[in-house]
Amino acid sequence: MQVTPPPTGDTPWEKALDVLGEDLIIFGCLDPTIWVSGDIERIGPTLDAIVTPRLREARFVLHPFADGICVPVERFYAVGRWIRGRS
Repeated sequence: MQVTPPPTGDTPWEKALDVLGEDLIIFGCLDPTIWVSGDIERIGPTLDAIVTPRLREARFVLHPFADGICVPVERFYAVGRWIRGRS
């Protein structure tokens, strides 16, 4: 099952939990308009918006994909800063 949250899709990850239950494991990735081509300063605020408190309690794995595309290492650092700020 593929669920795509905004800005590309219209289905937040939480909807998958609503339909399939809390035991679901979600592997979530960042939208390419944020992750690859967007302003790096928007990565943290975007994660704040889409990784809700409920999702933080769920079986959720954030997967910043970089398979076959050039993603500057600074973008990975931005995700790391966001993760450290959440702990």
